[in-house]
Amino acid sequence: MGLGFLGPAFLLGAVALAIPVLIHLTHKTKRNVVRFPSLMFLEDLPVKVTRKQRVHHWPLLLARLLAFALLALAFARPLFEDSDLGAASGPGPTETVILLDQSYSMGYEGRWDEALAEARDAVSGMRDGDRASLVLFDEGARLAVRSSPDPAALTAALAGAPGSLLTAYGPALRLARSVLDVSQYANRELIVISDFQRGDWQAADFDQMPPGTEIRPLQVGDGDEPNAVLRSVALARQRFQNQERVRATATVSAAVADAASVDVSLNVGGVEIGRESVELEAGEVKSLAFPPFTVSAAGMRGTVSLTPDPLSADDQLNFVVSPSPRVSALIVSSRGSSLYLRRALEISDDVNMRVDQVTASRLSAADLAGRSFAVLHGSELPTGAGRNALQGFVESGGGLLVALGPRSRWGPEDASWLGGTPGRVTDPTGGELRLGFVDYSHPVFEIFAGAQSGDLASGRFFRTRAFVPSETAGATGAAARAGSASGARGPRVLARFDDGSPALIEHRYGRGRVLIWTSTLDATWNDVALQPVFLPLVHQLSRHLENRRAASPWFTAGQIMDLADADLIEAQFPGLGEDESLTDRAVLAPGGDQLDRSAEPGFLELAEQGFYEFRVPGSGPGEGLAVAVNANRTESELAALDVEEFAASLRADERDGDLSVEQAGITSADREQRQSLWRYLLMGAFVLLIAETVISNRVSPRGVREGS
Repeated sequence: MGLGFLGPAFLLGAVALAIPVLIHLTHKTKRNVVRFPSLMFLEDLPVKVTRKQRVHHWPLLLARLLAFALLALAFARPLFEDSDLGAASGPGPTETVILLDQSYSMGYEGRWDEALAEARDAVSGMRDGDRASLVLFDEGARLAVRSSPDPAALTAALAGAPGSLLTAYGPALRLARSVLDVSQYANRELIVISDFQRGDWQAADFDQMPPGTEIRPLQVGDGDEPNAVLRSVALARQRFQNQERVRATATVSAAVADAASVDVSLNVGGVEIGRESVELEAGEVKSLAFPPFTVSAAGMRGTVSLTPDPLSADDQLNFVVSPSPRVSALIVSSRGSSLYLRRALEISDDVNMRVDQVTASRLSAADLAGRSFAVLHGSELPTGAGRNALQGFVESGGGLLVALGPRSRWGPEDASWLGGTPGRVTDPTGGELRLGFVDYSHPVFEIFAGAQSGDLASGRFFRTRAFVPSETAGATGAAARAGSASGARGPRVLARFDDGSPALIEHRYGRGRVLIWTSTLDATWNDVALQPVFLPLVHQLSRHLENRRAASPWFTAGQIMDLADADLIEAQFPGLGEDESLTDRAVLAPGGDQLDRSAEPGFLELAEQGFYEFRVPGSGPGEGLAVAVNANRTESELAALDVEEFAASLRADERDGDLSVEQAGITSADREQRQSLWRYLLMGAFVLLIAETVISNRVSPRGVREGS
């Protein structure tokens, strides 16, 4: 058993042990002076001094000696070098990190109060010398208090309420590890207070905590509580008697053991449009359609609501709708040969599309004026003034879709601005081709990247026209030089057939772009026009040619809005003037508080569910431009994971822990801090001093009586 001291110099205090011994072994009588007017009648007697030669009160002496000895030892900070004895002497101070889940699922009735109570219990259990940190987390993590020994400071930080964001354990666990890694304390503890939703946890994504860290998960809620969820709202536009109308269809589901009835209502601009009741079984999903409403102004606010239940954050979906922007397109083709293409363009959901048609021989600059894009469908390239007008249209920023057909032809002199030259008509060897490669990262195809979002390979191509991309396209000529100055680049193949030949090519020229589709957009050379994917494909091609961003009826909580993004602002706020800017307006959060955006005036974090409003000075509530924000429905899945599995995945491997402790080189100060023997020594000295007081009080009256 090895015993050491951090402050051995304090052992010199043991010299004080001589004090009680001297007190007990020495005693002098006090001089008793009696004044007499004359000393002549008194006999001169010497003063007698009495010295005690033996100890009369052994318990008192021993108590005093032991008290002084314990005080000297306590100040010397003793420690056992033997780890077993050290462990038996006490746990020592602990470094604790408390992770408190503040995601919106914690707003389920009673969960947040239970979580705060657990956190307060953890704080109240701190001992002298312990330190604790508090981390509040949802999608991000915020270190509210770091390594504080003050329980009052930690308790004061336990405030607020669940927000509108998801649970993400990663940032919080990494922050907790960073605090525990730098701690000098040997005892470390991680407390996680959460509802532990199963869908938020991916154990393989996180590192383990430092070796020896105790993992203590505290679960609130049991994960099988009833909850009705408003999943989504689809807004379908239609035109009726020259008015644009929107029909809202809500999708609801429920996680309940028995059938439950919920009311669903639609409110637009403060007026209830419709109300429906629906019976839901556990896990059932149902859709409800409301009567259409007229979009009469820009920025109309609407809300679909469920009957309130214990988790209110997923009982509402907010949206903002505006009249569709007007878009004008021109089809250059033979008359009657573009029926499928024209109908597909005209039934666009998000724009008020006007489509006109003209033959190549009659194309003029006036036909292209004010057009958003043009389509050269299976026709030869116009000649003369029509050809020059079309090239100038693209160079000045217009979009051109060329669908190659039997009459498509132009010479090498046009390859520079059209990206290449068409080749011969090709009949596939096997009778048909299908799309074999698609660049899903491109804006045209990105909506088809998800599962069940449209099968682009469903269309069969029975005839195509070869296209030879020009290597020098965009690199020669005055117009090409202008294009290079604005970031032009050569042709890019976006899709290929399964024989490797190009199917869709993009080429930038000047400020515009050209898309080459190497087959027709009707039912003559392929059956794509007969497939469900045709309509969204045509709409995606038109959006890309317009360089237009579709307006979002709502954003998801946690998104960052770039107020300097001109395309985004134009799409979201069609009523905003060209000279107006959002960065100069006051922004009110859904709760009504004005946001301080002085740090980053060009960005807006949409952290709360509801309507954010941009107001000009003097405007009243509801008069500003608004964006709707909704909570992510992923957080509505309340099923919980196994907390023991959660804790086990964060614990470090024992073998790694032993190696780490050895490699860490625990110092004597660490051992002494962990054992804290000085506290027990001080307590013993205090008890002995009390005993000494009691004993001396009993002895003193007896001595007085004996002396008297």
